[in-house]
Amino acid sequence: MDNPEVFSIDIESLTIDDIETIEDITGFAIDKLGDPDMPKGKMMRALAFVKARKTDPTATPESVGHLRVEVGSDKLGKSEAKES
Repeated sequence: MDNPEVFSIDIESLTIDDIETIEDITGFAIDKLGDPDMPKGKMMRALAFVKARKTDPTATPESVGHLRVEVGSDKLGKSEAKES
């Protein structure tokens, strides 16, 4: 894909359902997002998925793998996962 779609995520706007989904997909607590020792791939996929399913109820964690995710939060600064 030449220009992958970008999702910006505001961590502060996540619902409890979103957080549970992210924790189910990643296997670790949402507060581990800023931990430099934790893997980021599953977290980025989970964030993209919870954002995508708000507008596309047929979205799956697998269907968002091509997306770029920009994460914004006062706690984390800015982190970005890009399509490889």
